[in-house]
Amino acid sequence: MNSLAFDTEKYFLGKLCKNKHEWENAGQSLRSKGNKHCVACMQMPNAALQKARQDRAKKEAALRDEWNEQLIQNGIDVKVFKLSTLCENNHDWNETGKSLRYRLQGSCVECRKNFLKERYQANKKGHLQRCKLYAQANSELIKEIKARYREKHREELREKNRRYSELNKEQICARAREKIKREDYKVRIKLYSQRPEVKAMRKQYLQTEAGKISQAKGSRNRRARDRQVHRTPYIKKDIKQLREKFNNSCAYCGCSSSGIQIDHWLPLSKGGSDTLSNFLPACKNCNMSKFNAEGKAWYEKQSFYSIKRWRKIEQHLGKLVCKGQLPLF
Repeated sequence: MNSLAFDTEKYFLGKLCKNKHEWENAGQSLRSKGNKHCVACMQMPNAALQKARQDRAKKEAALRDEWNEQLIQNGIDVKVFKLSTLCENNHDWNETGKSLRYRLQGSCVECRKNFLKERYQANKKGHLQRCKLYAQANSELIKEIKARYREKHREELREKNRRYSELNKEQICARAREKIKREDYKVRIKLYSQRPEVKAMRKQYLQTEAGKISQAKGSRNRRARDRQVHRTPYIKKDIKQLREKFNNSCAYCGCSSSGIQIDHWLPLSKGGSDTLSNFLPACKNCNMSKFNAEGKAWYEKQSFYSIKRWRKIEQHLGKLVCKGQLPLF
């Protein structure tokens, strides 16, 4: 660039101004050393300059509205964040050519995350120690905050736990089996279960419908484990769906008493498996009457035998199971 083309003591070539006044195709604007303003902007008439500023403000407002709409569509709070010029590390947000920044501080979100991550890794031991000391000094406050959060988001947490249980059923059961084998865990459980308040809570829980289902499931699991028969994991929801499939009534006699139990079609004592495909809802009388008898032979001898109910049982269990083959799922 020919520096003699302008007075270098008064002017210099700087960043291109907002009105795009480019000097001699240099990609820069000629600026005054005194106030660093663009010389061409200062020479513009006041009306033209005002109009240029208004046009520029409208374009910037339209761009901001467009960027804010993109942030809202991605679930980002526009009161906290904004899209602005690319940061020095070129963190491009969703290929917009802009960086996601904090509205107040103006710093890049990704740069801030990386900085905090690096600082945590460099001071991990000290950070964990500080957290531990804080938790010990404010244990009651932390419990109160967690309790308020659980109360406020009870349904969300319940749904989240339900989805996690469905997706990770095998891993949860495996971890639980490993955990109950540890001696220290057995001691803690024994001491906890002996507390008077825990006994009262357990007694109250077992009187509810969910408690009765849980107690019956534990009894089935224990008998299946003692007899070393084939088992597959299942949850309360599976039992509930099985009962609803038979209209919350006995699969054998059709009565809808409140004491509907779960019967093993092929008895555990004869090698039957503890699986959903071997379960049938039964009233107490039918369950005790059948005991460990062969299912079809016993059912045909009963006065309440129904070919319609038998076909529904056969449809649920499968013909091979009804003929005595062990179900595997």
